[in-house]
Amino acid sequence: MPTLTTKKTFQPIEAKSHTDPYKIHKYFARRPWNVFEQLIKSYSKEGDIVLDPFCGGGTTIYESIKLKRKAIGFDINPLSIFIVKNMFLNEDIILLHKIFKKIDNFLEKLYEPLNSKLEKKFNTNLDKIEWLELCHQVECPNCKSIVKLIKENQIKGGEYKCNCKKGYKFKSINAKNCGYIYLYFKNKNKFYYFDTTSLNIIENHNNFLKKLIKKNKIKIKKNKIPLNWDRQLEDALYRKNILYFEDFFTKKNLYINHLLKDFINNLKIKKNIIEIFRFILSSSLKDTNIMSFANSKWQSGKPTTWSKHAYWAPPQFCEVNIRSAFGNAFNRIIKLINHNKNLKINDKVSENIQNFDKNNLILISKTINKTSLPKKKFIDVIITDPPYGHNVQYLELSHFWF
Repeated sequence: MPTLTTKKTFQPIEAKSHTDPYKIHKYFARRPWNVFEQLIKSYSKEGDIVLDPFCGGGTTIYESIKLKRKAIGFDINPLSIFIVKNMFLNEDIILLHKIFKKIDNFLEKLYEPLNSKLEKKFNTNLDKIEWLELCHQVECPNCKSIVKLIKENQIKGGEYKCNCKKGYKFKSINAKNCGYIYLYFKNKNKFYYFDTTSLNIIENHNNFLKKLIKKNKIKIKKNKIPLNWDRQLEDALYRKNILYFEDFFTKKNLYINHLLKDFINNLKIKKNIIEIFRFILSSSLKDTNIMSFANSKWQSGKPTTWSKHAYWAPPQFCEVNIRSAFGNAFNRIIKLINHNKNLKINDKVSENIQNFDKNNLILISKTINKTSLPKKKFIDVIITDPPYGHNVQYLELSHFWF
């Protein structure tokens, strides 16, 4: 087993962008794959067993399997193991496309009442509205007027002016939150602004979705965000009136995500395929929450989704179309499977450390110091990226998916 005293000469490595396996699901502070590839090549040989006791986003694990090593990964975060396990998918792509078509048709029907009425209202042809632009509203602490937290009313970061005659200045964090309002959507490079009539169309569509929720006997639980979290202190969630994880979604996207999950769960297909599509839904959630925003200078004006290691809710934000987001998440899985097929990666995951001599890939969702390791020496090298402590609160952030 190589030690720190091993004499090796290394050249600086320029980090490369993520490959397809690392794009299938949001995770925090992933390391560059090519840096870990070099570490694995330098300190192990084919057939060696590589251990990562904090496997996180799976860089050590995936690169070890790719380089024909055996890999054992531990992490106390269930989201980590959930993601890394799915990095090794190698399913029938034709079958997945058939099932995706059924789901996409279902989503299309959920959006049809909204699209048809907006088409009539604005006299435009719609396929999919990629996103709607919204903003939070607050009560001016001085005159009690309702103020939209839009760029036009912003003086500087977190400070706004009231629209009243006196034009009071105030900090949004000190103002009472009054919910959100829809502003506009963009179709074929033209902006369509919402008035009272079009806002009623949105509300009627929400009622249509709510009736489907009730008809399908779907219960929407309220999962409270703990007040003693570091992220509460840093992101001011309670003061922004984000009290529950469900508050990270607009009504429409919360309803559609629940209906989509219910539809997937009731598909008459094998359990492992249902789990793949639940994973795809999980992946799409990073795009469809209120932490998405658009900036004309970034991504050609398309929404930027969850860009920080934080629960950061911008004052003006996007409601991303779930049908589009789910389709994009599905395409990421297809690219992953093609990637694995090209590399001839087809390793099955075991959750039993005692199977290390039979399985190339073992993933365990608990701390390593509470695991009974085989008595005989079997690890050739430990390669890991230890947790960042308070710099990245992995578990607090992962509760969004839990």
